[in-house]
Amino acid sequence: FMLSNIIAAQSVHLMGLVAARAIGGLGGAFAGPAIWALIVKISPAEVRSRAIGFGMASFSLGQVIGVPTGTLMAVSFGWRAAFAAIACLSAFSLLGAVMTRVGVASSHGITATIHGKQNSPSGNYHKRIFAPWRGKKTRMTLITTIFFQMSSLGTYSYLGFILSKSSLSFDEKDLGTIGIAVGIGSVLGSILAGRLSDRARKRELNEAGRIPAWSALLMASFFMLALVTENSSAISALSVIFIIVIWFISSGAFVTDSQAIVTGALPEARALASAWNTTSMYIGTAMGCYLFGYFTFSWGTLLLISAIPAGISVFSSIALVRQSTH
Repeated sequence: FMLSNIIAAQSVHLMGLVAARAIGGLGGAFAGPAIWALIVKISPAEVRSRAIGFGMASFSLGQVIGVPTGTLMAVSFGWRAAFAAIACLSAFSLLGAVMTRVGVASSHGITATIHGKQNSPSGNYHKRIFAPWRGKKTRMTLITTIFFQMSSLGTYSYLGFILSKSSLSFDEKDLGTIGIAVGIGSVLGSILAGRLSDRARKRELNEAGRIPAWSALLMASFFMLALVTENSSAISALSVIFIIVIWFISSGAFVTDSQAIVTGALPEARALASAWNTTSMYIGTAMGCYLFGYFTFSWGTLLLISAIPAGISVFSSIALVRQSTH
């Protein structure tokens, strides 16, 4: 990830910048499942979901701080400055990762693991890698994740374009404010879901019981977004910000709950379960992005591409709840 931002800051052609971002995505894809699996591993069972929620909240706080800071740097010093700053911060992240790894190894007495002396699990790796898809609960969670993020992150990828087509006027500073709203919503949703999930587990309630509510809240936010962006009144801009906060409360809560479900369902393969959940998220995002790029934009298209997948995730999550009950 650090290398990708160094390359991005030095890019002189668009394809070079795109390639650098692809390398950064690869770094994030490697790190994400390991981070979630580590959080689950070192957290006591009674606060596991809360720990996952704080992990997601930390991720979102980076956006709350990073979006306006990056926007300010790009406007003041040029777009390269933002990538250079991220590269410098990545060096501290690298140091922190090394220290965390050594600290966890020392506290758990698994120094041999760091040196690669542990034995690989027995069995066929090709079969094990698809284990999350063989379990009914994890399979339904992954399917729900695809449709939820097809709606949520697929739409978010085009949010700037969508708002430019509205009767409202959003400049670069406004888009930075929207980024803050996204982060705030994600932080609130993550912490809320973590607390609710731990309470539900303590009371032996269905751990998937809130997923339909997050999906329904997401679907409702798109109907509200389409409604207010056609209104040019002064309050509409504030309404958009409020709707985006609601949108990402549902998103942060969903990611927290889905990670808790898949990692809890496969305790012997938490990193693998988390990796598939993250992969499902990006599959859904790619599908949403493709559809937005394929169709001519209209407010009807917004509802078609955004609200319908969210509606599908409502029904699939209801099936997940029934599956978890049995």
